[in-house]
Amino acid sequence: MRYALTVGMTLALAGCASDNTWTRGPEADPKLTLEQQRAQCSASTYSDGKDDGERANQDFNICMRASGWLRADRKCRTGSDTRLWLPTCE
Repeated sequence: MRYALTVGMTLALAGCASDNTWTRGPEADPKLTLEQQRAQCSASTYSDGKDDGERANQDFNICMRASGWLRADRKCRTGSDTRLWLPTCE
């Protein structure tokens, strides 16, 4: 039962997380592919079994941004980025 719940939540989170496309930021770990980083962030999101898909999606997005990945649909620069024509990221 626990295994089925884990697999189900992982698939649900993968579905939630697929709304955004991600691009590697200058601070992302170059050893990790997008799929590997998505897997790490999906595994680290918390779900207590209630209807909290939106919270899990927010946790996933926070994890991706904290890992140095940027949403591809939102072009912005981090503190170490020298492309001054881009707005700064939050």
